[in-house]
Amino acid sequence: MMTARKRPDGTYDLPVGRGHIGAEVLEIISGALYTNPLDVVREYIQNAVDGRATDVRIEVRDDEVVISDNGRGMDLSELDEARKIAISRKRKDTQVGFRGIGIYSSFSVCDRLEIVTRPAAGHDAYRLQFMYGDIRSQIEKAREGLIDPVSLMDVLDQYTHISDAPAGVARGNPSGSFTRVRLSNPTQRFNSRVGQVDALSAYLVSTVPLDFSDDFEHAATVREAIATNVPEFNLIRVVVKVGDDPDQLIVQPAVEDLIPPTIRLLTDPNTGSPVALIWACLNRERRGIKPAHVQGFLVRVKGFAIGDRQFARQFWGRRGYGVLYPWYTGEVYVLDGSITPTAERNDFEESAAKERLYELLRHEFGRLERAADKRREALVDVQKLSRGAKPSSDLPEVLRRLEEAGQELDTSAALKPDELLDEKGARVTSLGAPMTPPSSQRAPVGVGLAQPEKEATEATAVDEESIAQMLYSLPIQWPQDTREVVDIVDETLQEDLEPVKYRQCARDVRKKLETWEQDGDAE
Repeated sequence: MMTARKRPDGTYDLPVGRGHIGAEVLEIISGALYTNPLDVVREYIQNAVDGRATDVRIEVRDDEVVISDNGRGMDLSELDEARKIAISRKRKDTQVGFRGIGIYSSFSVCDRLEIVTRPAAGHDAYRLQFMYGDIRSQIEKAREGLIDPVSLMDVLDQYTHISDAPAGVARGNPSGSFTRVRLSNPTQRFNSRVGQVDALSAYLVSTVPLDFSDDFEHAATVREAIATNVPEFNLIRVVVKVGDDPDQLIVQPAVEDLIPPTIRLLTDPNTGSPVALIWACLNRERRGIKPAHVQGFLVRVKGFAIGDRQFARQFWGRRGYGVLYPWYTGEVYVLDGSITPTAERNDFEESAAKERLYELLRHEFGRLERAADKRREALVDVQKLSRGAKPSSDLPEVLRRLEEAGQELDTSAALKPDELLDEKGARVTSLGAPMTPPSSQRAPVGVGLAQPEKEATEATAVDEESIAQMLYSLPIQWPQDTREVVDIVDETLQEDLEPVKYRQCARDVRKKLETWEQDGDAE
């Protein structure tokens, strides 16, 4: 039975010692916080970003996974800090990892963790080793009652080692700073997941601060905005090599045919201090962006995502039942250092700063949604103009509404109204004189698009000459595109004519189209 001296204040003299924290805490940290094996890769990339790296290399072999970076490395004291648990000297406002647990994320997925590093200001390289397999063996023996409960301090003292890096270990990095993390004898589940390059690429694109593909038209604009407004931060490029396969570069994919980005710095209305940076690109086509996995917005802290692209949807409005959200792609960079991610990185810890951020996002997303909605309504009228139907407004009014949408978007490039059109709309507004058929089928000059109401009225008269005039004004090349316009003709006639008259008129129009097409082929 335990006996202890009782102090005058009534408390017992039972000091906290090494045996009060068991080694199983490592399993709790690794198992509870890193349920996805790829989260382990994210943690080591996070350390690379904190080390100001710009390039990360991941090599996957049968017996090891190696993650290297060109960051500023660690000196001896920093390497000792790295093995401490829940103790970190990192600044929460400027660095990603600050909880002091990420280095232990791989505890359950490999037998040995080795970190070799050389600091920017030094010439010597150092090595830190964690014998995770041995620690897990000790924990298991204690569970079976073969040994006494295992103290965390004891296993760290016995199974972690810091030394100078042997000359051969630093091979491949003859000079300059670097850090290389080696996970030896990884579990099959971890190794197979990291080795699936497509899945790893998709994960990294949606999680870590990858640089943009050089093929992305607006990459330079977005890079400059991030470099200007997000302090002490680098976008990174990741190269993956699996076995003997060639290197594969992973960057954010190039999304095509987007309107130039809207870039906004959201500030606290009371203090004027920056809260978040947002960039947003709207699809030129009147639909959701493709591919689907880049639709919507990622919310990031120091470049690392909070949740996925559905997380930001909660701040979006309900115009069109929220269908406009996937018409955008973009990112939100949280700049307020007092806004802290949860340990799971799927939300933020409760605070007044968090609520302020959410309110600013609702307001800004409201602006983006209104702009997309105005443009959508204008494009509907453009589509009607393109097929000769009666729009709600004539062309000048449509362009005015497009200009309003452009002002709401406030894009990085000064756009004219017609530059907010999609491909079909651009052809409509660039149409000058009405198009005419080949000489063998020439008819009276058609009615121009500047008079849409007149077009629609004459179309309903079921006069073949008026129908021909309407067809000539469509934004197509006669006769090359005549087959493409048949569906437009059918839809227009169905809307404007009574059913009986429609059938006869449709037959006449189709005959005319076929004649023009044959004449065109003969030429």
